[in-house]
Amino acid sequence: MRDTELEDVEFVAPDGNTVYVKDMREIPVYSLKESYSPKKEETLDLIAVKIYGDDSEADCYKIHDSNAENILDNDFEIAGIPSLRIPN
Repeated sequence: MRDTELEDVEFVAPDGNTVYVKDMREIPVYSLKESYSPKKEETLDLIAVKIYGDDSEADCYKIHDSNAENILDNDFEIAGIPSLRIPN
């Protein structure tokens, strides 16, 4: 996984439990290839295959990174985002 080299950061949850999460990383800026309107039930890996071709499921991270703010704002419901930015 691409984030395995990131350091673990200790986080104390409101209930007092300590958990470890990966440290933040900078999200790269990609050049825009096109826009895509996701269909209901589509996942980022399936969208990556449609856009980039067979065996490109692993490239879904580029779509996620390019749309991270919208994905978070939409509670991770991809189909509710009117238009995804698809990077090169």
